[in-house]
Amino acid sequence: MSSAAFCIRNDRGDLMYAAARTLNDTTNICAEAIAIGDGIEYCVTHQFLPVIMETDSLALLNIIRQIWSIPWNIRMEIRRIQYWSNKGQVQFAHILREGNALADCLANCVLKFAGNQIEVLSQFAHHCSSSNIK
Repeated sequence: MSSAAFCIRNDRGDLMYAAARTLNDTTNICAEAIAIGDGIEYCVTHQFLPVIMETDSLALLNIIRQIWSIPWNIRMEIRRIQYWSNKGQVQFAHILREGNALADCLANCVLKFAGNQIEVLSQFAHHCSSSNIK
C-alpha cells in the first residue's frame, strides 16, 4: 500500500492546510506525482495563487518541466499536473528531502492510523508543525 500527501503554506511559511490519502500499490514517483496533482488542484480550486510547488523528487521535476520524457505509468498524473498548472500561476521548485518532512509524515500517518484519507485544517496543522515536526 502507498500514500500521497501535500501541505499548503502561505508566503510566511505558516501551514494553512494539509491532506493525505492512501493509494493502491504504486511506485514512489507515481505517489509523488499524485500528491503534486492533488496539491495543485486544491490550490487552484481554492484560489491560493500564485503557487510555488516544491518537491524533493528531482526526477519528477525534470519530467514535469519536460526535460525528461514521461514514463508510461505516470502519464495520466503528469497530464493532470499540466492541466491544473495551466489554470493557475504555478511554479515548480526542487527542495531537499528535509523540506518535505511534514508531507512525508502525513503520508506515513494515513497509512498507519487514519484509514483512507485525512485533512488537516490550519489550527491543527499549526500545532503539528510547530511542536511535533521540524
